[in-house]
This record gives sequence, structure tokens and C-alpha cells, in this order.
Amino acid sequence: MIKVNFMVGSTNFNKKGQAPIRISLAVNGFRHVTTIGYSLSPQNWNKNKQEVKAKYQYANSINRYLSGIKAYFLNIVNTRSIASKADLAKLFDIEYGIVKKKKQLSLESCAFIDKAFMEYEREGEKKYEWSQDYVNKVDVVRRYLKRFNPTLKMDDLTEDCLTNFQYYLKTVPEVHCSNLLKQHNHARSNGLAIETVYKRLQFLKSFMIWAEKRGYCKNVDYKSFKPEHQGLDKRSNYIALTKTECDILEQAVFPPDKQYLEKARDVLMFTCYSGLRYSDAKRLRWLDIKEEYLEITELKTGNSYHLYLNSHLVNIIKKYRAKSHKETDFVFPILSNQVMNRHYKELGAFCNISSTQRVVFSKDGQRDDFDVKRYELMTTHTGRRTFASLLVAAGAGISEVQKALNHKKISTTEKYIVVSDESKAKTMSLLNGM
Repeated sequence: MIKVNFMVGSTNFNKKGQAPIRISLAVNGFRHVTTIGYSLSPQNWNKNKQEVKAKYQYANSINRYLSGIKAYFLNIVNTRSIASKADLAKLFDIEYGIVKKKKQLSLESCAFIDKAFMEYEREGEKKYEWSQDYVNKVDVVRRYLKRFNPTLKMDDLTEDCLTNFQYYLKTVPEVHCSNLLKQHNHARSNGLAIETVYKRLQFLKSFMIWAEKRGYCKNVDYKSFKPEHQGLDKRSNYIALTKTECDILEQAVFPPDKQYLEKARDVLMFTCYSGLRYSDAKRLRWLDIKEEYLEITELKTGNSYHLYLNSHLVNIIKKYRAKSHKETDFVFPILSNQVMNRHYKELGAFCNISSTQRVVFSKDGQRDDFDVKRYELMTTHTGRRTFASLLVAAGAGISEVQKALNHKKISTTEKYIVVSDESKAKTMSLLNGM
């Protein structure tokens, strides 16, 4: 994993007394330090949290940018290709080097589409109050476009270009598609999964609509372009752990060489009994834990609320509180979604969560299906679905579950509830003897 740290320099102050914000990237024994394009007075920098203090006028914008950089590098799984300091520097420059020169770019320059994307993100953040999570997702599309063609102009996005970009996303070697699809011969050997490609292109379409309204482009081929949309049927791809499976996971004992699975188990159980998104659980700090509740600010929505503790959560907190820590420390180890997804699947296999589930796959207008082990479907969102399903099984009403998940629409909550085979059998038994 690449280690990412930010700091404000102690030299090279400008006339305003500001020093450049620097980033340090370290992996495989190599270290690269460079600036990110922003300068700041040291008094506005929080050294412990490595972020801009909230009182600074542009704190939110800069901190979101820092979080986006950190999330990108922490999610790089394949670091073996980084064999020198130059490789590390090149990796940063490909993704973020343009920030240093952004003031020199004009709307007519070859990097116009990249500059327009940045303007789109800033406007969405200020005008529509986009969450940091959403901004990061939009920025992923900008980076893919930059990799696809560094000199791409707005009017170059013809239907042929969009088709080629779609193919690029499905075959780009830096990312990998779903292992589940690979195992059942329903995916390419590398590239993004088709469902993910579709989502990326939907983000691009929203950007193009915005750009057209501002007169940035005359090309409207995006309106007639229809992205390929096929893949796993989402309804069959959902999984919620049963109470029996939760008990098996809680009682599991791990050998010394599998202690990372114990940590993964604890995080999973915490989300199963709290309903927290993984993005919020991994950001939980000790100062957020009060006597009877947790103080939660959702990364996705920015909403804040109190999450009241139950006995399961209290036991997990006690286990980790026994270790020495600072109030600003994170409660759980911070791992990327990709790494934690792999740990969850390994955890499920270790604990024999291996009953089968039918998965439906759509390809070229035809439906296919195959059986998979339930642990193959375990992801970082399994905990939140398990929480909703356990509440319903315990007798909670749908509106109560909606409030517990902090959903605005009850229709969203309904998608989270997975009825277990045990509950289905119990329901059918009501007809016995009638």
C-alpha cells in the first residue's frame, strides 16, 4: 500500500506568508515529495489531521481535494510496477500534475476538458452541495478521460470517441473487473466491470449536459450515444447475513497468521449492528464515541446525527478501547474498499459462509444464471443490508428501519431489506394446518 502524507513547507514562503502544501508518497522503499498546487499559511494547517483548519475560507475545497488524492493512491492495489522514484513521480504527474499549471490554462487549450471538469466539480460542490464522496466519483471520470487522451478537447467527444472511451474503460489494464464474473467466464480478462463502465459514462453525460448549457461545446453526440448496459442483476447480487451467520462470524477464532481477518470481522460486525456505511465506520474516531451514542457525520450526504449504541456495538468498542490511543485516532484500521472486500470474502470462506445463492447475469440481451457461494458476494455494503434485514426480522417496521438508516425515501430502504430463507420458510409455515 502507498503511504500518503501531507504537510505545509517551512520554506519558500510567498509575499503573503504562505508556503506550498506538499505531498509525500512512499512505497517499495521509494519516496516522492512534491507540491499539489496550493499554498497556505502554516497557522491554518492542522498537523495532526493533515488538513486545512475549518476556519480558513477555502478549507472545504482544499480538504476535499486532499481526500481525493489520498483515496486515489490508497486504492491502488498493484504497486509492484513501481520500481523507482521516477515511476512514483510519473504516477502522480499523470493524475494530478496538471494542478500546478491550472492557472496557465485557457478554455481554448488542449486541456480544456480537464479544466471544465474541475469547474464542474467546484460548482457542484458550492451550488448543489455535493458530498466529498460524490465529488471523488466525478473526478474519477476526469482522470480516466485524461488517461484516455491527454489532449482531448470538448468537441472531440463524438459518438465514435465515446464508443472508443467505453471500450477503453472495459480494457484499461490499471483496473480489474469483478472476480465473481471472471470465475464464471462472463467478463473480460481486465478492465472495469460493465456496470461500472455504465455508471462512469452516466457521470460523463451529466457533465456534457452541464457543459452544453454553458456554451462550452457544440457537439451533442452524447445525446444519441447509448452506453452498453449489462451485467449482474443487482437484485440477485445483494446479500444480507442471517443471524445464524452473524453468530458464526462473532464466535470465530483466528490463527496468528490470520489476525487481519479478526479486524475485518470486527468492522463487519460493527456495520451489521450499527447500519453505518463502511466509509463512515472507517472514519470513526474515539472523540466521536459518547457514553450512549456515536456522533456521526455521513461522508456521502454530509448529514449529522446521533447513533445510539446497542450491546453488540458496546462490546466491540470495549475491545478496541483497551488499546492505547489518542482521541483523534481512528477506532478501526483504515483500508480501502477494494482491500476490505477481499478480506470479507476470505473471512466468509474461513468461517464457511458457503451456502449457495443464484446470481442472474445479462449479456447481449440474454439472461444467464449461475450459483455462487454466499461469501463470494460479501462486500463493504453487506453490513448495512444485514442491519436493515435483521431489524425487519426482529419485528421493526419499515419506517423505523428508514430512520435507522437515515434514508430520505422509504423506497430506498426497501431495496436494503433482504428476506432470508429462514424467514421465508417461517412465513410459508403459517399455512400449515389450514
